[in-house]
Amino acid sequence: MAASAMRLWLRTKKANYLQWREQVRAEKALVQVGKSSSASRIFIGPANSAGQATLWAKFLTDSGASADSMRITNDPVELFDSTIKIERLTWITWQRRVQFGQEIAKNYGAVFVESLRPLFAYKTVRTFTAERAVDDLLLLRKAKKKVAVIFHGSDIRDVDYHASINPFSPYKNAGTELDAVKARALEARAQLPRLHKANISLFVTTPDLLHEVSSATWLPVCIDVSTFSSVADSHPAFQHNGVPRVLYLPSKSWVKSAEIIEPILDKLDSEGVIHRVRTGRVPHEELPELLAQCDVLVDQFVGVVGVLALEAMAAGRLVMTHVESDAYAKVGQQPPVVEISPATLENSLRNLKPDTTLMQKAREFVAANHDGKRSAELLRASTQS
Repeated sequence: MAASAMRLWLRTKKANYLQWREQVRAEKALVQVGKSSSASRIFIGPANSAGQATLWAKFLTDSGASADSMRITNDPVELFDSTIKIERLTWITWQRRVQFGQEIAKNYGAVFVESLRPLFAYKTVRTFTAERAVDDLLLLRKAKKKVAVIFHGSDIRDVDYHASINPFSPYKNAGTELDAVKARALEARAQLPRLHKANISLFVTTPDLLHEVSSATWLPVCIDVSTFSSVADSHPAFQHNGVPRVLYLPSKSWVKSAEIIEPILDKLDSEGVIHRVRTGRVPHEELPELLAQCDVLVDQFVGVVGVLALEAMAAGRLVMTHVESDAYAKVGQQPPVVEISPATLENSLRNLKPDTTLMQKAREFVAANHDGKRSAELLRASTQS
């Protein structure tokens, strides 16, 4: 071996050893801090998808527990607030992750990790994979913490299976944008055997995900029912002389089938059949005011009712979307919506009539299933088992 190659090999070996030594020190310190802590507070993060971690923390606190939500931020503007926010470029530094791991071990008795995203990832410098998230969970358990995982949707969904059973699946022709989502979900599913072996509790927020994680518990997404119900009471839908006011508000245009829905809405708007309420992304606190200006929400063809649709239902708005009945049969619920497909959307809007009975059933459905009480009970129970 040449002298230069030998020097490079020695430097690499030394660097790897020093990294391993720092990792071991960090793990020992976290375990020691965790074992000496009697904290019972609950942690949920680091994604805060659709603001769910924040709402779960709120409803847990309302139920008598104490909880925090956390998000690793990427964008300068956050649509959903959380108790703890760490900017990603700060979080990825080794010292901050070491510190953060110890903060969690010291201040919390139970940790719910969303989407198998790492919290501190001591076993890596830059590769923050689902495998590292499982490492975090196992280390926290060693530190005497209760741990569990929450999956939200595309973080675990088998998109090939979804496309095979849902004729309107947005995953059929998503192109290159789907590649990263698919890879991340495959990565997460590959960790399921480790999670099962460790007997770590698993939750999914939509019933269709019980196909991917059959051992999971359905954890209903929740909304602030009182805030959106006040919209229904103060600004009833269809109480004006104009054509129906229709909102379509996709978070990811290709997942929400924007290429199908938007041309139809634009066509009907130009004909005067509907009035399309146009807006870009809005902070969540502005959503009640936006819904007050609408009569109808057109949502997605994914087959599940998401947070926005539930908020619109609670606000007394007519929701038009596609629901996969088989998925909801697993949990004995069927959301009261106007069923649509790409082929029927235009005709459904042309012949739209206010359905006060359906809208009232939708309000009752949301209040009964998505007000946060059931979800808080499930989360709290898992910390006590």
